[in-house]
Amino acid sequence: MAGRIRNFEASQSTFFSSHIPIHLIDPFLRPSRAIGEDVITESRALLQTEAPVRGNNDRPDLNPLGQKGVRAVPNASSPTGYVNPDANNAPIDPKTAQYISLAAGSNRTGTAGRNTERTRGINNFDFTVGKQIWLTERTNLQFRTEFFNLFNHPQYGSFSISPFSPATAGPSANVTTTPAGQFLQPQFGDGGGRVIRYLLKLTF
Repeated sequence: MAGRIRNFEASQSTFFSSHIPIHLIDPFLRPSRAIGEDVITESRALLQTEAPVRGNNDRPDLNPLGQKGVRAVPNASSPTGYVNPDANNAPIDPKTAQYISLAAGSNRTGTAGRNTERTRGINNFDFTVGKQIWLTERTNLQFRTEFFNLFNHPQYGSFSISPFSPATAGPSANVTTTPAGQFLQPQFGDGGGRVIRYLLKLTF
């Protein structure tokens, strides 16, 4: 169940893209590309329904009667034989947990099936506006402003270009190794907020 997001298994995914260049000519100069301005706009939108969270080697038991999002991890020192890492490793009755980690050496696969948990959907819009000034027929100066995640929506399960965004995408779903308080919590898989980037380029 733990691991990475499988976006190719999302039930619905739609992508839109547009690129609109507009060439402006100074009316007092000869109508050529030698001197003038280009205004460029680009937009991209990705709308995607939730994708399954599944992964590598973590296949716990699934208890459909357990409390949603609660896990039980084997611990020999616990009077119940299990602890809840999200409750300061307090003893827990495994019958009350939704996911029950298998003890080492059990030599079996848990009952949690494929695609048991799913991420939230993606609702992302990127937009770019730029101005390209032709200084000569071969030389131009371009200034661009790029907006990533323009409307600042949470992007669960999607990486961000921001250096301040989380290093992983998607909620932590490993019953045994997920840090306390992060198990199946989508906010820890948010790809980050809006990013605005500026670019100035001289081509000659």
